[in-house]
Amino acid sequence: MEQGSAREGVRPPYAPGAPAGTPVTGRVPEQLCVGRSQDAERAGGVRGARGEHTHGEPPAPRVVRHSVRGQILEALRAALVDGELIPGQVYSAPVLGARFGVSATPVREAMQQLATEGAVEVVPNRGFRVSERGPRELAELAEVRALIEVPVMLRLARTVPAERWAALRPLADATVAAAAVGDR
Repeated sequence: MEQGSAREGVRPPYAPGAPAGTPVTGRVPEQLCVGRSQDAERAGGVRGARGEHTHGEPPAPRVVRHSVRGQILEALRAALVDGELIPGQVYSAPVLGARFGVSATPVREAMQQLATEGAVEVVPNRGFRVSERGPRELAELAEVRALIEVPVMLRLARTVPAERWAALRPLADATVAAAAVGDR
């Protein structure tokens, strides 16, 4: 691991244990520090008897920075859920890029990811169309969500102490009221 960004204390995204698609930065885990003599000493570390890098102090908290593409992907997903991006409407990467204050490239990359997930469709030379869901597809999605969410929520509900239920009731009532008027 002497080459590349590992020398600089940055674990490359292809390193073992790195979540798929997540850029990982920060300190190199100790198991990857073998043979880092001069860099380790400059960084304040000490070499062990067999040349491995040891730390005199606990490692600093790891900082994870999200890529611009990842941030745009999260923002686009939120806009889809919030209804800001209308089903059937075509959106161009440059226009969305201007909306988010970034170039068209990270928007295009994020939209390509959404296209592979089926949330949008690629419209050649125009942009991306937000996928429209018919009543049958929406019903099927609701069924799948019920199969997944209900058992999880029941298990979670069993872990809530009895004294917390009174505080949660107003939140549940507000959720039901919002749903009744179509507020997502």
